[in-house]
Parts: sequence; C-alpha cells; structure tokens
Amino acid sequence: MGRRVKLGGAIIFTFLFISCCVISLATSWYKIQTSSNGNEVTSYFSWTMVRRENTVTPTIIIEQDYSDQGYDKIQNTFNSSLVLLVIGGFIGLVVLVLQVIGMSISSKVLKILSGILLLLATAAVLVSFLQFVRINKAFDNDLPECNDLAINIPGMSAEINLNLSNSTGYCDKFRGEDDNVKYGPILGWYIMIGSIAFGFISALASFCA
Repeated sequence: MGRRVKLGGAIIFTFLFISCCVISLATSWYKIQTSSNGNEVTSYFSWTMVRRENTVTPTIIIEQDYSDQGYDKIQNTFNSSLVLLVIGGFIGLVVLVLQVIGMSISSKVLKILSGILLLLATAAVLVSFLQFVRINKAFDNDLPECNDLAINIPGMSAEINLNLSNSTGYCDKFRGEDDNVKYGPILGWYIMIGSIAFGFISALASFCA
C-alpha cells in the first residue's frame, strides 16, 4: 500500500475524529427521564444548561443555566470534560492540516509529528470521556432532590415537581432505571468513543504512511 493511500486514509479518520468532537460539543451529554400518569419530563444536561421538556400538551420547555441555579459542581464537571474535548479537537485540526501538506511533501518528521499529536488529541478526548463519569457526584452536591429538598420548576405542575423530587437514583449511579425514572449518558458522551477510535486509527496510519 502506497504512502499516499495510507495518508489519505489517515486524513479520512482525522476528519471523522474532528467530526465526532464537534457533534459531542453540539449535543447533550446526559438525560434524566421521569414519567408518571401519562406525564413525562426529560431533563437534558449539556455544556452550560439543563433543558427540561414536558410531554403534556402544550409541551413545556424550561431552560436553566447552571450558573443561575447555583449548580457549580455540575458546571465544573462539564467544563473539565469540554475543555479537554476542545483541546483534542483543535489538535485534530492542526494534524489535518499537516496531513494534507504531507500529501505533497514526503517528510518523516511530518508523519511522526502528526502521529504523536493525534495520540495526544486522542488522550485528551479519552480523559474527557472518563472524567465525566463523576457527574453523579456533582448531581449529589447540586440537585435539590439529592439533598432532600423539594423541586419547584416554573411552568411545571405540582405533580411533575413532586415526581422529580422523588427521583434520586442518578444521585449516585451513572446509569440505570428506578421505578418511573431512567437516567444515563446520551449521544454527546457516547460519540466520543468513535472519536477515540478514529483518532487512534489515524495516528497508526500516520506513523505507517
């Protein structure tokens, strides 16, 4: 297999690596779904806010910034993961440029540098992925229902607020289902698995090119 073919494959995988990083940044990472008597409330946790959707007609959507709610630990956990993700994505962009240059210039230094940088980018995303598992400790510290306090979300019915107040499994478990409550990570977090895999494959292809 020729150098250009290997490098072309590396470029494709680097592009996929960056794409996964972008999708992860743009989507929610965690979901808590509570249902009772035909009502369903889903809370989506993303970079700076929690978005709560109620299926009751008409649908009620409440968006709450972590800073406004005093959810400091949740905000810090997201910031830690997302800063690492941004760093990984930025390094991926730099590598993509180097790989494109490498298509026209045969340089051993360039291919080794690209491979090393990609491993660093992949490591940053991996740490981002793993450290987010501690989000439940942040929930336990910040969310009122984890501290035996009643929830009162504007626009939500008393029944829905009560159901949310009684939902506490996610205060100490990363993923699971308790009675009428389902909780766990979603697309924004899971897609980093693809990013890690693509980054590692691209690094190997760069070294071999």
